[in-house]
Amino acid sequence: MTTENIIPPPSPIMVNQFNLSAIQKDSIDDQLSSNDICAMFDEFLIEFEQMEKSGVTTINIFLDAVEEITNAVLAILPYKLLDPKVLSHPLMHFLHQ
Repeated sequence: MTTENIIPPPSPIMVNQFNLSAIQKDSIDDQLSSNDICAMFDEFLIEFEQMEKSGVTTINIFLDAVEEITNAVLAILPYKLLDPKVLSHPLMHFLHQ
């Protein structure tokens, strides 16, 4: 069997449609609280951890996952990212690395 026939596994979905929709809607109606954002961040970390434990993670899949999470975080209203609770969330520490 040659390696050219092996299809790499698809990148997992780190940010679900519900969270993306909530982030997009928040740019209009400004409803997300720091608790909501931290709950989303918890979900992102859980998905990321499950992806890592799957045993099929490649460097490209890892980088795609980080990019997807980063894009979602950057879509959040900037002043909300400065909330002390959000700033101290483990996901923010991860992204700073």
